[in-house]
Amino acid sequence: MSDLKSTFSSTQLQFGDAWIANSGTDHHVVCNCNSFIEYHPLLGQYLTGVGGIKTQIHGCGTIAITMKLHMESNSVELRECYHIPSTDGNLLSLHCFDRASGNIQIKLGQIVLVTKDGTELCQRKACGDSLYMMDMQVTGKPV
Repeated sequence: MSDLKSTFSSTQLQFGDAWIANSGTDHHVVCNCNSFIEYHPLLGQYLTGVGGIKTQIHGCGTIAITMKLHMESNSVELRECYHIPSTDGNLLSLHCFDRASGNIQIKLGQIVLVTKDGTELCQRKACGDSLYMMDMQVTGKPV
């Protein structure tokens, strides 16, 4: 178990405030509590990840972000985001995007996120074979 844990907490990767598209999480995960425009502390709640590793959820709330597509910017609010400060980087839950009737197109090493009305929000090429670092940033004012 310790080998698995060290594999997923490697210090070789440093994502900081980057956004990574993730198909395996049910909620967006945000590492910085100052990113939230609405925030509710949570006590005693955990997220169980790969290999059964549990991570404490410190809070839940809403963030305002800007998704970039070429020269255009699209403002979006992400709700029910988990605050997990031990996370390296932020996770954009593709499951949540799908649940909100968004369209996720992955083809030839590129991902495109499209709203239910057909607006393309964000497009990005894969880093390596399957890691999609999205062109997004938090824009809302801290709580």
